[in-house]
Amino acid sequence: MAMRFGSAAADTNLSFAISNHDQSPSHRVVHAIVGQTNYVYDAHGSLETIHGEAIAFLIKDSANVTIRNLRLDWERPCMTEARIAGFVDGTTIVTIDYSRFPCVVENGKLLMTGPGWTNGVALAKLFDGRTHEHVADTGDISFRGEAIELGDGKVALMHDFSRYGAGMKCGDVIVLRPGRRPCPAIVATDSRDVKLEDVVVHDAYGMAFIAQRCENVVWRGSDSPEARTSGVFPRDGCFVSAHADASHFSNVKGRVLVENCLFEGMMDDAINVHSTCMVITGIDNGRFIRCRYGHPQTVGLDLFRPGETLRFIKGATLENGPEARIAAVMKQSREETTLVLESMAPPEYGVGDAVENADFQCEAVFRGNVVRCNRARGALFTTPKPVQVESNRFESVTGAAVLFAGDCSKWFETGACKDVLIRGNVFSNCCTAARWHGYSGGVLSFFPSICDIENQQTWYHGNVIIEGNDFISFDVPLLCAISTENIVWRRNRRSYHCDYEGWEQPPFVFRHCRNVEIDGEKAGADAASPLAKRIEVDFSGGWTPCDVVGGIVKRFALPTDAEGQCVFLDVQDDVGRSGMRLNGVCISGKTDGTSSYRVNLTAAIYGPGRENVLEVYSFELADNDRRRHIELLRRTLKLVRTAPVHVGFKGVLVSGCSVLPDGSRKIHADVDVKGSLLAAAGFFGVADGSGIEVRNRVLGEDSLVIRKSSLNNSETHGSYILETTLMHGGSEVDKVFTPISPETCSYALSETSTDLNTRGVRKR
Repeated sequence: MAMRFGSAAADTNLSFAISNHDQSPSHRVVHAIVGQTNYVYDAHGSLETIHGEAIAFLIKDSANVTIRNLRLDWERPCMTEARIAGFVDGTTIVTIDYSRFPCVVENGKLLMTGPGWTNGVALAKLFDGRTHEHVADTGDISFRGEAIELGDGKVALMHDFSRYGAGMKCGDVIVLRPGRRPCPAIVATDSRDVKLEDVVVHDAYGMAFIAQRCENVVWRGSDSPEARTSGVFPRDGCFVSAHADASHFSNVKGRVLVENCLFEGMMDDAINVHSTCMVITGIDNGRFIRCRYGHPQTVGLDLFRPGETLRFIKGATLENGPEARIAAVMKQSREETTLVLESMAPPEYGVGDAVENADFQCEAVFRGNVVRCNRARGALFTTPKPVQVESNRFESVTGAAVLFAGDCSKWFETGACKDVLIRGNVFSNCCTAARWHGYSGGVLSFFPSICDIENQQTWYHGNVIIEGNDFISFDVPLLCAISTENIVWRRNRRSYHCDYEGWEQPPFVFRHCRNVEIDGEKAGADAASPLAKRIEVDFSGGWTPCDVVGGIVKRFALPTDAEGQCVFLDVQDDVGRSGMRLNGVCISGKTDGTSSYRVNLTAAIYGPGRENVLEVYSFELADNDRRRHIELLRRTLKLVRTAPVHVGFKGVLVSGCSVLPDGSRKIHADVDVKGSLLAAAGFFGVADGSGIEVRNRVLGEDSLVIRKSSLNNSETHGSYILETTLMHGGSEVDKVFTPISPETCSYALSETSTDLNTRGVRKR
C-alpha cells in the first residue's frame, strides 16, 4: 500500500492543455496533486497499475513536490506486440497474447481494445526478437491493421513484413501502434522544485513524464541505471515502453537534471528540452503582436504571461532577434493570441516570423544514464542555457544519439543552444535507422531546420565542447553540424565495424559553420562540397608483414588532389575474417566476409602529403589459411576516392525492364546514392531539392529505350552497357558503368525499381 503524505484527490477529470500531446477537453487523472507545498508521495517500491486512458499523477500549481519509490504500469498498454510465427503468400502470421494485448478483428481490421477505448492500427515498428533492438534500416511502417483471425491467438496480417531490413524472421516482433497520443503518465505544470526519485514507468499512452511551465525539475535514480530503480523501460518479457518521449521539458526555467536512469524501448527520445514559439500573423500599431500556434499539439498552451520577456525570431533564417516585455495577453480564439508589448516592436519583424518566451528556458544536465533500443533520437536539446551531457551510454539508438534542433516550421520548438558540453559518454551503434528519423545527420547532430540558410548572417548553435567520449560505430558521420560556431572536438576515441550498412560519408560534416577545431586542427566550414570524380587505383602492392600475427601493413600518402574526398578500401574477393587499423584507429571488423565489401577510411585518414599506416590482420585462422588470406589481400584491395556525394558501393542495380507496345524495351534500375548533404537537403529551401541528379543512357543508343528486343550487341558481346552519371550542384561528380545482359532484362519489373527515364534516385 502506497503511503501518502499530504492529500491527493483520486480519479478526477481536469481540463488543461498538455504540450506535445493530442488536446482534449478534459483529462482523467488518478492522483491530482494540486495547490500543494512540501508534498511527498512515497510508494515504498510498490507497483501501481493504471486502468484505461488516464494520467497517473498530475502536479499542478504546487511547490517542492516529491514522488519516490514508485513503479507505474498500465493494465493494457497502448501498443500491441505481435510475434512472427511465419510467412505465407505475402502475409505475415503472428501470435498475440490476448491476455496482455486484447484485440479483435472486425471487418478485416485488427482493433486494439482496452478499458473504455478501442484503437485502430496506424503504424508498425519492427524489433529483433533476440536482442530487442529495432531492426536496422527500418522506420515507421504504414500499416492499417488489415488482418484475418486464425484462432488460438494467431492472426494473419495482410502485409509482407519479411522484406524489411535484412529480412524479418520467425521470433521477431512487430509492435503495432495507434495514431493517438492522448496523455502522459506523469504531468507537472505551473509548479516549481519537482522531484522524481527512483520512479519507474513501464508504459505510457504518451510521454512517461512531461514538465511544462515549471521551474527546477529533477528525475534521478539512487543507484546505477542497470540496477533498474529509475527510468522508463518495458516490463519483463516486453519490447516497448512509452508511446512517446521518456521525459519532456517544455518551456521550463531554472534547472533540469536527469541522472542515473535507464531509458529503453520508447517510441521517441529519452529527453527533450525546448521552448515553444508562436508564428506572427500580424502586428498592429507597433505593439499588438498577433500570433498563432504552429502545431496542433501546442494549441492552448499558456506560453506567455504579462511581465514576461518575449524574444523575436526570424522565420526564414531562424536568427534570434531583440527582446521585449509583455504588457498584456489577449486570447482571440483557441488557436490565436495577441501579445501587447510595453514598447514598440522592431520594424524588421513581421508576418512569418516567430516569438518565444525568453524567460522559460532552462539549464539542462543529462548525466549517468543509459539510453538504448529506442526509436528516434537519444537526447534532444533546444535551450540557450548551459547543456551538459556527461557519462551516459547511448546504444542501439535508431537516430542521432544527441540532437540539437530548432525550427519554426514543423514542431515549432526553439531555443538556440549556446553553451554545450558533451563529455565522457559512450556512443555505440547509433543511427541504425537514421534516414527514417529526421534531423539525424550523424551520431551527434546540430541540426536546426533553416529555410534560407544562405541568407543567414549569424549562427544558430554555438560554443560546443566534445571531449573524452568513446564512439563505437559503423560508417556514419560522428558529428554533423549545421549553422553552428565555435566547435571543439578533442581526445575522443573511435572504433569502427561493419555490422550495419554504412553511409559512405566523412566522419565530420559541416554546413554554414565557423571556428571548428578537430583535434587541434581547423576544419572547413562546409566540408560537404562536391569535389573531384571517382578515382580507383590498385592497392595490392607495397605490403609488408606487420607485428600482428597474420597481418600486413602498408604506408601511403594521399596526393594533393584528394583534399576533401571520401576514401574507401574495396575488398573484392572472399578474404575470410579480417580487421583493419588505420593510424591506430580500428576501422573495421567484418565477421562474415564471404563477399566483397567496402571499408570507409575517411574517418581516420590523414590529409594529403602525410603518411598513413594501414594494418590488415586476420582472425582465428590457421597458419596455412593465414598465408592464403594475405595473398588474397595483396591481390584484391583497391583504393577508391570519391566526392562526398557519389554512387554508393551497391552501385546501380538493373532490376528488369518493361516491354513497350512496339516490342522495344525500357530499362529499370535503382541507383544507390550516398552523400553527406542528402539528409540535410530536405530542411533547406533549395529550389532544386538536394541538387542531385542522375543521368543514364545505354551506350550505343540515343535513349534508354532499346530498339532491339533481342538485346544483342556485337560490340559488347551480347550485352549493353548502362552509363550512369551522377550530377551534384550542376557538376559531374561520379560515373558508373553497368552491364545489361539479356538474362537481366528477362526479370520481372520490381515494385521498388525506378524508371530511369524519370530521373529516379533512391537515396540513403
